[in-house]
Amino acid sequence: LGGAMPPTLDMDPATRRTVLSRRGVSRGGDFSGDESILVFTFADRRNVAPDGSYRDPYLGGLPEELRKRGYSVAYVPRVLPSARFEETIEGLLRTGERFFFRELFVSPKEVPTFRERAERYRPALQPNSQVGDVPVHDLALEQLEQGRERLAEALLYERLVASLADAGVRPRRVIHPWHGQSWEQALAWSIRRHMPEASIVGYDVGTFSRMYLSTFPARNELGRRPLPYRVVTSGVMARDMLTCDGLPADMVRAGCSLRFPELAAEPDDRDHHSGNMGKCPVIILVAPSIGFGDSIDLIVKAIHAFGGSRDIELVVKIHPLVPVEGVVRGIGNLSRHINVRFSDEPPVELLSSAQILLYTHTTVCFDALGQGVMPVFVRSENDLHMDKLGSAPEVRKTATTPDDLRRVVAEIVGMSLSDWKRWQGSARDALRRAFAPVTSERVDEFIV
Repeated sequence: LGGAMPPTLDMDPATRRTVLSRRGVSRGGDFSGDESILVFTFADRRNVAPDGSYRDPYLGGLPEELRKRGYSVAYVPRVLPSARFEETIEGLLRTGERFFFRELFVSPKEVPTFRERAERYRPALQPNSQVGDVPVHDLALEQLEQGRERLAEALLYERLVASLADAGVRPRRVIHPWHGQSWEQALAWSIRRHMPEASIVGYDVGTFSRMYLSTFPARNELGRRPLPYRVVTSGVMARDMLTCDGLPADMVRAGCSLRFPELAAEPDDRDHHSGNMGKCPVIILVAPSIGFGDSIDLIVKAIHAFGGSRDIELVVKIHPLVPVEGVVRGIGNLSRHINVRFSDEPPVELLSSAQILLYTHTTVCFDALGQGVMPVFVRSENDLHMDKLGSAPEVRKTATTPDDLRRVVAEIVGMSLSDWKRWQGSARDALRRAFAPVTSERVDEFIV
């Protein structure tokens, strides 16, 4: 097992358990009491700070804030498929935090049974099922087939939570990043069954889009669908969206910006209209989301709209978990336009010289608001429109086709100084509503 393992071996449950055993990691136990908080989270290289300490990419400084109040915090990390398991484990162990590794609480021999159960599942769907005028029977079955691996992952949580409880891990509180996904529902159901003394708090890590459908239960699901006792958001914008579109108002609290604390800082006062908008060429930052297909779609539209233009420079920033080489191959000769360049600099740095942002499902649109860069949401023609600024339509433009993009960019470049200043005021207000600073009162919303 020395050195880098091939991806298939890296994901093998037995191999993972061997890696932990070789490092002397035991199951541990005896984590309980009124002051105990168990955090279910994700792990990769981002969980280890440059100084070797632990940092959670989703919950930020929350664990430290809780410890200041006298609580004990431990973690159940799920190593992401994009991370090397052994390398990630080594980094986590060096932080000195307390971890309960999933691989030690679910036997490798049990894992195939979850996959078999997922394969056997057949939903009861009527052949003529419709949503409005759209027949959905075949679409639902296709979605199920695409998600069977995720279903197997969700089924694992019942066994995991039961094993933790049997080992003496019975926290008073459980906190986890929240998107409303199937694994979270399985986690909530399992905790209610095996750790009935524990409250459950989900932190909405910044989905914002009304098309992130898993976050919105249907009315007939309330009381049936396993949900946290409380959902805490990063600010009032997400709270209002969630309660308006499905979650009970007494269940949701406006919290603080743990995942993106920098966005809760006061926006910068630079005037891009007089400072950057007069420059030529106009610099447009193209920022796709984590999806490979999404990246191809957005970049191709941007290049069809502006490729070869002398007045516009396209700077493309691919999500760190998307292979740049694959994207370049996917767009073919389009990448050879002289006014198109790919960058590996952080989006925040690239925005400092940009005037316009083209984005899809990414939080970079909020960074743009903070830096006085006009965001343009580019709609997909074959997927859900996951616009994180959908609750603040006054602060962004929208486009679908290359022709739309040319028209919208011309409108932005032609904005008057007074229109630009009005937009800046709206942008700053939207940021304040979306991301609240960390305060003692807002941290207290996590304590149920």
